[in-house]
Amino acid sequence: MKFEKEICHFTPFDGEKVAVFSQDGKLIKEFEAEYNLNRELITEIPVEFDSELSGNILTHNHPSGTSFGKNDLMTASSIQLQEIRVVGKCGLYSMKPKGNMWPISEDMGNYFDAINTNSKFQSELNDIQFSADFYLNSKDIYLDMLRIKSELRCEKIAGAFGLDYKKSSWG
Repeated sequence: MKFEKEICHFTPFDGEKVAVFSQDGKLIKEFEAEYNLNRELITEIPVEFDSELSGNILTHNHPSGTSFGKNDLMTASSIQLQEIRVVGKCGLYSMKPKGNMWPISEDMGNYFDAINTNSKFQSELNDIQFSADFYLNSKDIYLDMLRIKSELRCEKIAGAFGLDYKKSSWG
């Protein structure tokens, strides 16, 4: 998508841009993220747009290069998007239901939080972070670990809820 190519290299100073497209690629609506009290970029989509956006494709950028956050997944579920996509410097992430429906939004949010506090998940991250291979190949230890953590968390969420999660690099 042209929109994704335009926003994939945005920095935190450029912000986060969000657009919803129909299945045939027609732009339906654009939104911009704002910083919340925790200094996180969050896009709040007013509920009056839910029916207009349902069944369509939401795509946006993450300047950090990470995969989906809790708010992303809960939004996709509550609006019942066909697909949610995120782009960044490293590539493109996509998540969508394998069937017709997303799981309940709150269930996904609770599972997201549970993963973050799970000791096995933390141990898995530590094994990666403290491996010689990671240190030899990492370009930015902090950002690479953020990206890896988000990817592993999304893989676990997709597996638990039967979602189709894909990631691809920019050629």
